[in-house]
Amino acid sequence: MKTLFTLILLASMAWPQSVTLSGQRGYGSLVYWGTATDSSLKTLQLVDNHYWDSVGTWVRNDNRADSCSRPFKLGFGVGTYGVWKFEFERRVRSVDADSGTMVYRVETRYSKNTPGGANWGWRPKGKLVGYTDATILDSVIAPSPGVATKTTTANLFFVTGDEARLCPDALPGTANAATDSIFNDTLIVRVQ
Repeated sequence: MKTLFTLILLASMAWPQSVTLSGQRGYGSLVYWGTATDSSLKTLQLVDNHYWDSVGTWVRNDNRADSCSRPFKLGFGVGTYGVWKFEFERRVRSVDADSGTMVYRVETRYSKNTPGGANWGWRPKGKLVGYTDATILDSVIAPSPGVATKTTTANLFFVTGDEARLCPDALPGTANAATDSIFNDTLIVRVQ
């Protein structure tokens, strides 16, 4: 019996173990812009304006009341809400290195535990603040890579909630030439 117990103990130590925090599953959420029926993964910044690609036509969205991206999930099967660390990654092309930085505010909300699946309202940008023992950063800075071909950049932010969306906050002051445009393709958010 003692030998059997020892063999089981050794087998369990050799078996790979994993720890899953409630709500975190190491998945990536694509960030779409536009409407549910007309959405895109591509955005453009030019002359302090933010656009998204609507079937090959750039539509300005920073002059609307709701200029944010479509919601994306922060976690599934949530039991305990912690302050989670996320990575924001984008494929970007930006020749103008001096004016290519972009700031997005991260608005979050919780889902009501109701049969209809209703949500609580969005927290206004800049209103998700931290306290002395925790850092909650509701903005993410996307720097300019200063390259003519698409490259990948990544940044970190910390928020809590069930869903989030990105809202253009500080638009870059690019020049008025098409060559100064900042093209984003395939924004993705990953739990870290």
